[in-house]
Amino acid sequence: MEKNKNKYQNFWNGKIIEQNNSEFQEIQADSLKVIDSLIREITEEGSFEIRGVSSKINNRSKQNDEHTLSLNYKGNLFKLNLVKMKNSGIEKNHNKRLHIKVNKEISNEPFFLLGILNIGDDYIATLSNRINEKYKNKIEHSKNSKNNSSWWIGFENIKKIIKNKSEITEENTGLKTFIFDPKLVINLLKNTLENFKFNKGTTLDSLFLDDFVELNVDDLIPDFNYETDVLNLDNKIKLKRDHNLVLDFLKKNQICFICETTDTFINRSNGLKYFEVHHFIPYNYETQINYRKTLDSELNLISLCPLCHRKIHLSEEMEAIKIIEEIYFKKVDGDFIKIYKESDLTKIIEQYKNTFNFKE
Repeated sequence: MEKNKNKYQNFWNGKIIEQNNSEFQEIQADSLKVIDSLIREITEEGSFEIRGVSSKINNRSKQNDEHTLSLNYKGNLFKLNLVKMKNSGIEKNHNKRLHIKVNKEISNEPFFLLGILNIGDDYIATLSNRINEKYKNKIEHSKNSKNNSSWWIGFENIKKIIKNKSEITEENTGLKTFIFDPKLVINLLKNTLENFKFNKGTTLDSLFLDDFVELNVDDLIPDFNYETDVLNLDNKIKLKRDHNLVLDFLKKNQICFICETTDTFINRSNGLKYFEVHHFIPYNYETQINYRKTLDSELNLISLCPLCHRKIHLSEEMEAIKIIEEIYFKKVDGDFIKIYKESDLTKIIEQYKNTFNFKE
């Protein structure tokens, strides 16, 4: 079968069109150059700076599908790797993918993948989480097998994003896909780096460790020895979430706690309507130190639609505080205070400020 014989569905200015791979590559040709320019404009306005010499974008080659930006954030270097989304390469499979090359080298500097898809008057962006050992192992596996690898973005999800102007997180990879907005990309990067205390004494090497707190969540509030389970950790970056707890909670809470919408979509990985679970009292090392019972409990969870969840993480300080207050007065009752005695609203708001780096 010829390489470009297959026809793939793609979006162009709001309509689904069919193209072979050559036609698809033609309209993707200059996408990285455009996105690179937009990100540079935003970084020059804020706390991010472009550092060093980035990979050159070859204007003569339409097949150039990768570009790396070296960025500085509060004195720490990391990389943002811009990659064109590609067709699946499989007949009748219209999903897109972020191509992972076997020659990709990963240093100890944290880095992110930003996938780009040109859809006409706009772009779709897919941002990875901070790259960790799992990703490094994936690349090493690709090198050993001498085959390139990919992270996948469902075409049905792309359709929903375009129709609803929303964001979708791929369940199997954690990739966040949305209509491209350079400010949103920068805010997501800031949020991820701040959550991992990137600028508070954490070494670059420790950002790649996967030593998380192991908790047995057998009951609503399990037995929890804070001195043993938390204080003695060598790697005090992130506390492990109990994924079974999250799934059980979602089964019982198919509604947004804030806006009360039930209108999302069916998550094909579990058959439930798609909602995101949020720890009301932020669940991280510096917050958990104030509580003698684990914050990773059903009592501390709320179910949110993607928009409301993103507002908590990314909206400006006054709007975020308003949302936190709304949750507080709906959620915090006598039972909650019995378990989490340090439940003063002012203190919780301060914990959010420290966790999510609110900006006025």
